[in-house]
Amino acid sequence: MSEGIAAVFERLARPSLVELASVRELHTWLEDKRCCRQSCRVIGESGTGKSVACEAYHLLHPPRMVPGALPQVPVCLLQAPREADGQGCLLALLRALGYPLTPPSLAEVRERVVEQLQSVEVEMLILDGAQRLHYSTFAELVDLSERVSVAIVLVGTPVLETLLRRDEQVWNRLLVCFRFSRLTAEQLAQTSTVWEEQVLRLSAPSHLSSPTMQKVLLPVTLGLLSTLDALLREAAMRGLRKGQAQIDLATLLQVASEYQ
Repeated sequence: MSEGIAAVFERLARPSLVELASVRELHTWLEDKRCCRQSCRVIGESGTGKSVACEAYHLLHPPRMVPGALPQVPVCLLQAPREADGQGCLLALLRALGYPLTPPSLAEVRERVVEQLQSVEVEMLILDGAQRLHYSTFAELVDLSERVSVAIVLVGTPVLETLLRRDEQVWNRLLVCFRFSRLTAEQLAQTSTVWEEQVLRLSAPSHLSSPTMQKVLLPVTLGLLSTLDALLREAAMRGLRKGQAQIDLATLLQVASEYQ
C-alpha cells in the first residue's frame, strides 16, 4: 500500500463531525434550552446520529480556562453508566467534573455534586445513553437540575420515554423533546453527497446520490446514518485496495451484501 493511500485509510478510520441540517437544528435548539436552563429530552433510534450531534455541541463549548481559578465548563457531557442508580450516576458526574474523592454517603455525594457544578459554572449537563440508567435515577437528576439551575438533557432511544413515564413528576419536568428520525429517501441521497464530498473525499466522483447507487443504499441502510457512514467508509477503502479512485457500483454491491 502506498504512503498516500495509507494516509487516506487512516483518515477514513477516524470519526468525522459533519454539520448536517438536523445537527444545526439541534444545536440551535440546545442553545435555547441552555439559555433558559430548561431540562429536556433528545430521542431517536440507535444509529440516527443523535449522540454524534450532541458530542459536536459539547465540542463547540469547551471549558474556558481562567487564570488562578477553576475552569468554567458551560456544557458537560457524560455517558450514562449502565444500570446506575442515583448515587452511581452522581459519582460518575463528580469524576467527569474532576472531583478527586469519593464521598461516603448519598447525602454527601449530592452536596459535592451541587458544589462542583456551581464551582465550574455548568449550564447544561448532557447524559447520553440515558436509557441505560436505572429509572429511579431520573428523579435524582430532576431534583439536581432544580437545585443548581442547570439544564439536564437526557439523550436516548424511545425506551427512555417508557422509563420516564413511570414517574409523573419526572415526566412533567422533561416534556420538551427533540426527535431524531431516520433519513427519508431524499435526505439519504443528499447525505450521501455530503459524505462523498466531506468525509470520503476520494480523487474521482462516485455519484453516490444517483438513482443506481441509492437503489443499493436505501434498503441496506434503512435511513440510519450510522449504517450509511460505516458502509461508505468500507466501500471507499475496498475500492482503494482495488486501485480505484472512487466507489463503483460493483464495490458498493459487494460491501452492501455483507449487511444482512
